Amino acid sequence: MKNSSFHLASEVATMKTVNEAQSSEILVVALIPSFSHFSIPFKLSKELAKRGHKVTCINPYPQKAPIKNYIDVSVAENIETMEEIKKQLFDMNKFSVIENLTFIFDMLKTLVEKTMTNKNVQELLKSDKKFDVVIIENFLNEAMFGLGHLFKAPVILISATAASDMNNYIFANPAPTSYVPGSGGTLTKHMNFWQRIENLVTRSLDTRNKLCERSK
Repeated sequence: MKNSSFHLASEVATMKTVNEAQSSEILVVALIPSFSHFSIPFKLSKELAKRGHKVTCINPYPQKAPIKNYIDVSVAENIETMEEIKKQLFDMNKFSVIENLTFIFDMLKTLVEKTMTNKNVQELLKSDKKFDVVIIENFLNEAMFGLGHLFKAPVILISATAASDMNNYIFANPAPTSYVPGSGGTLTKHMNFWQRIENLVTRSLDTRNKLCERSK
């Protein structure tokens, strides 16, 4: 993971032609209150800041000690929101695959709304701050892509999760239903004919749910 962050930092740093006296203004978005989702964008942010770039990071875990060239935009309130959501997690084993996926979609929708209405984020959005690039930890939070339009900057996506139906469609990962099982189910890549039919139906419904969510 350390090497991945290092190489990604190198790619971001060379996006623009800069000399030794210049640095880029970078916005990093890591809104999910989970260290598994925060660790990669945070390590990347620190590496970029270490290289002299100015990094602003929207996240629920503001640092206690200041880091040179790094500024937190705290959305710590997302932690409390997540704690409320966690109370329902133990019921997920009673849900169907589609109900589980719907629960996750609703959870991320709530976190995105809480983030965008957060007073610290609103202050940033209404400021005259400019960014050269926006880096987003992507997990069903496509509404955040609009930050690229707002700041007139390219968007780079990173993911803390393995390839799945939740991110294949956005990263253009090939995932044929004939041997790639959908998320949240019990199927494996070794499927008989009827299991492939089940996989096709489940993933089709999953896609329908995504389209319905995005049309709201």
